[in-house]
Amino acid sequence: MEPRQQRGLEIANRCYIGQQNGFWLVPSQSRQGRYRVADGEKPTCNCPDFEERGVKCKHIFAVEYIVEFRRESDGTNTVTETVNVTTTKRVSYPQNWPAYNEAQTNEKQTVSIPAA
Repeated sequence: MEPRQQRGLEIANRCYIGQQNGFWLVPSQSRQGRYRVADGEKPTCNCPDFEERGVKCKHIFAVEYIVEFRRESDGTNTVTETVNVTTTKRVSYPQNWPAYNEAQTNEKQTVSIPAA
């Protein structure tokens, strides 16, 4: 695990990270205040580290950990898992109803029952 990931995990475990106006608010470890993180396909953060380097910072990693293991107010963790469901389609064959009806009608004529 790289250092930024480790610090992101520490932030996620120690601090409250909430959402406001579509952004995650992640507290700064070195200063007063919070940074805004927009998660999605390409996450962004308004911290100087992300703005200078353009790669994931510790605040983005913290949000990723929070999203993966959503903490509840009572201290328990809710783990979100993805489940793949496969369904089996029942095969149906066409029926030749006129031939079926004729076979049912003429069945007694073709079957010989021995006399008792």
